[in-house]
Order: sequence, then structure tokens, then C-alpha cells
Amino acid sequence: MLLSGSWDGSVRVWDLESGKQLAALVASKHGDHLSITPEGFFDASGTYSNMVAIVRGLNVTTIDQVHQSLYNPDLLREALANDPNNEVKRASDFVNLEKVLDSGPAPHVEITSPVSGSTTDRDLVAVAARIEDRGQGIGRIEWRANGITVGVASGPTAGGTSQFNAQRELALDPGENVVEVVAYNGRNLLASLPARTTITYTGRSGKPNPNLYVLAIGINKYVDRGGKSSGGDENTYFPPLSLAVADARAFSEQMKKAGAGVYRKILVRTAVDEQATRAGLDRIVQEIASEIQPRDTFVLFAAAHDTSQDGRFYLIPQDYDGGANPASLRERAIGQDRLQDWLANLIKAKKVIILLDTCESGALVGGYTRSRTDLPASEAAIGRLHEATGRPVLTAAAEGKPAFEGYEGHGVFTWALLDALKEGDRNGNGMIELSELVAHVQDQVPKISAKLNGRGFAAIALQNSDARQSAHFGSRGDDYSVVRRLLQ
Repeated sequence: MLLSGSWDGSVRVWDLESGKQLAALVASKHGDHLSITPEGFFDASGTYSNMVAIVRGLNVTTIDQVHQSLYNPDLLREALANDPNNEVKRASDFVNLEKVLDSGPAPHVEITSPVSGSTTDRDLVAVAARIEDRGQGIGRIEWRANGITVGVASGPTAGGTSQFNAQRELALDPGENVVEVVAYNGRNLLASLPARTTITYTGRSGKPNPNLYVLAIGINKYVDRGGKSSGGDENTYFPPLSLAVADARAFSEQMKKAGAGVYRKILVRTAVDEQATRAGLDRIVQEIASEIQPRDTFVLFAAAHDTSQDGRFYLIPQDYDGGANPASLRERAIGQDRLQDWLANLIKAKKVIILLDTCESGALVGGYTRSRTDLPASEAAIGRLHEATGRPVLTAAAEGKPAFEGYEGHGVFTWALLDALKEGDRNGNGMIELSELVAHVQDQVPKISAKLNGRGFAAIALQNSDARQSAHFGSRGDDYSVVRRLLQ
């Protein structure tokens, strides 16, 4: 391999034998970075979007516009290893930068009301947008308030007018709020530039104590009979688990205790085994959505199987059947789009935390059982899930020899979470802030995994934390207290 420096500030990695460029790397003096393959698959951190632009002819596309299609740290690592298993080649046959650009142009979006700089004394405001089809249709429409996805809608059906008017009522935070609307083209490959407006909420911020809602999912009794991946010959399936139900119940119980005195009401739903079917989880989310308010806090915990397909996250419900078959995952699993719908259209809480003991659970097996740490969901899937929802996502993965035993009756990640509720108060104020929860889990997961003869890390989609970051996309919200520290 050869490493070269270029006049434009980039560093490029080459394979000497073939002369092929494997990747280009750019970084800022502030530590932000972006690495991209010739096919367009990239990894990035920090405020990377201003470092690189995509130019073809006279058309300029930002890297943010292709994020959902091409953000893929897993494929970048494969490319830097010279693609030994042809994973980059197979992925680029399906989607690459050229195909994403060819699917465009993206729609043009304009917020028509309210005008930027508006003020209001109401904490709910109707935002109207005009979306113009520029020849390739209008696909998914996303509404964001202060970086959090608070609404998702579909564009008009084929054959509709070239202009589409959309409106959404959004909850505001005290002070200035930045509202954005983004629309994808008809194939949902290329996003528009965000239309942006600012609205200042001048009303009173003194509200009654919010409520805490917790949905804890734990699934041991999987019934999957398996299926084959695209182009694969082996029949693979998601096997039963042993500790997931205990993890979900323990987390529910401890959150009830830790939330006492902080929240007006604590409403915990524990969905285990047959309660955690695809339809059952949809029903529970609908029930929570009928009660929850924007000022409340919602915590989604899942100890279950997951997997990724083309860099997109899938949570595996109890009644799933189909193994790695892509069509089965799209039709029967709980994919990123459904999770985005749950957290944007249904769960109105502004403070949402996603805790996934599923990256330890994502093992597809062929004829025998492996541990929950055997096949973590990809970093690309977690990063895209975070980007789609704007919510902090905390999860864990293991490298090397997997930890078969679990730890003191729980999965390693769940044990670290439970321990954080007791030992995570780093500033000594009696509360567990989100950043403290993250820092404690990231500190403990590798240590516990090492005891079990494996190597582990906690991956966090969170910004402005003192903890080491393993994933690269941050929560756009502020740090805040989640629960009270539990006494021993």
C-alpha cells in the first residue's frame, strides 16, 4: 500500500499492485474528519459536511444529501483492506455515488410559514412547506426541530402535481428553535438541501414535572426457521436467547426506582417474548403515543436480536421468520423506517434515548447456537438510525472471541447500564445525566468483556460528551438528567 499527500489537503491510500485508489481522507485542524472510497462509501465525524462537496458538471451536492445512501464505515474498512471478500464490489453493484446522483435531482423545498425570525408565545406551531418535484418524484419528507426528527411523511403518489404542499404541527423549546424540512427524491436515494426557519418561543417554560415512559423489550423465545441471504446458499436463522427477558425486566424495575421523585408519573411497559411480536410492539407504541407529551422523556430499551442489511438497521421481533432473507427482513422485521415512524410521528417526546442490547444479540446462525456477541449490527446501521431519528443511540458490540457466559445473569451491555444507575454519578449531584450514563457504559463494557476473554466497546451516537466516542454521529440535543442515582 502507498500513502500520498495532495495539494488539496487530502491523504490518499493506494494499492500498489493494481494502482487502485482505495480511499481519500480529509481532516480539519479541529479533529473533524471524512474518509471516502471511490464508490462513494464514507465515514465521518464532527462538522464534516463543510469539508467535502460532490461536484459533477455544474451540479453541486453536499455530503449530507447522500448520507442515508452512502454512509457506511463498515465498507470503508473493507475497502482499506482491499476488499478481500468483495463486499464493496457487491454493495456498489446495488448502490454507489454515481447511481445516487443519477437518481436525482432531489426536490426543492421551501418553508412558506412561519417566516424566519418569527416569535410566538405558543409552544406548538404549524409549519408549512412547499416541495417542488424537479423531475424524479418526491419520496420521504422529514421534519426536524433543533436537529430531532419530529415528523415523517410520504410525498404524493406518482402522477401528482409538480408542487406539493405539506404542513406539520411541531412542539417548540424555550428560546430560539431551528426548524428544517428535507425531502428525498422518488427513490429515496438523494435528499434535498434542508429548508430552514427560526422560531423563538417566548412563552413560559415553567411546566408541571414531565412523565417518564419506558418501553423495555426482551425476547428469548425466537421461532425463526431461517432463510437464505441474497446470493447465499446457507440457511441461517435467529436462535432463541437466554438472558434477554431478564435484562428487560431488570432494566424496567431499576428505571422505576431511579425515576421516582424526578418525574410526575413513571409508566413502564415491559414487552417480553410473545408480547414482543411485530404487531404487539406496534400496538404498545400506539398506546404510549396516545398519552405521551412533548415535554416527557421516552426510553426505548431492547434486548433482542438485530441485524443490518445494506447498512440499515433491523430489530428482530419474536414472531419473525425468514433468517437473512432481505425480503423477509423488509416485510417482517422492524426496520429503520418503522423505528423512525415510531419516534417521529407517534412518540412526541422531545427527550428520547435508544438503548440497544441488540448489537450483542445480532447472531445469525446456520444449524447451531452462537453467543449474543457474535455478529454485531454494523456501525453503518447504527449511524443511519441515529441520523434518521436525531436521537442518541447507545449500544454495544464485541470484537474477537465472544463472551458466551454473560455477566452476573445479564448481558454485558445491560449489566453496565444497570451499574450506571448506581455508580454513574460522576459530578456528584445525585442525578444520572445522559452523558454520565454514556461514559459509564463505555468505561465498563470493555472491562467486563475482557474478563470474559473477549474484547468489547460501547458505541454511542452522542455529541459533547467527555466519553470516548466509537460511533461518529452525535445527538443534536443538549445533555440532561435522566434519572436519580440509585443508592446501594
